[in-house]
This record gives sequence, C-alpha cells and structure tokens, in this order.
Amino acid sequence: MDYAAGEKVELGDVVTFAGGLEGIIICCFDTKEYFPDFEYESFTDVCKSGVMIRTYGGGLVHYSYPDYDLILLSKADSKS
Repeated sequence: MDYAAGEKVELGDVVTFAGGLEGIIICCFDTKEYFPDFEYESFTDVCKSGVMIRTYGGGLVHYSYPDYDLILLSKADSKS
C-alpha cells in the first residue's frame, strides 16, 4: 500500500489520519509484516489487505486501501 503522495507505507511509520488522530503502523497485511505483539492471525479473516494502525490513544484502526486522509509524519527508520 502507498500513501496518496506515492511513498510506500511501512511497518513502524508514524501517521496522522481522520482529522488529527495519530498512530503507528503496526501491521501491513499486504506484505504480512507486523510487530511481534500484534495478534496477526486474529485479524486475517476480516482484514485481507491494507494496514493496521495503533492510535496513541490505544485503539486500532484498519485502512484497507490508500486514502488521502492517511498522512505520513515520519518514516520508521527516521525515529530515534
């Protein structure tokens, strides 16, 4: 999956969406990459593609396709 600007969405990216919510990409269903603490198998029946975002409030949000609303704040490899 890519952001609207064309850059690839990657595990660990920090994003903003839905008018100001922020979170981190914890699973990429298309590539089957996910954080070790994410229960991937629990979601595969309903989430076939896209990404799972863990919001800083703790909730999970699934984006199944690219949306102009999903905006990259920082790439996974740029965090310290």
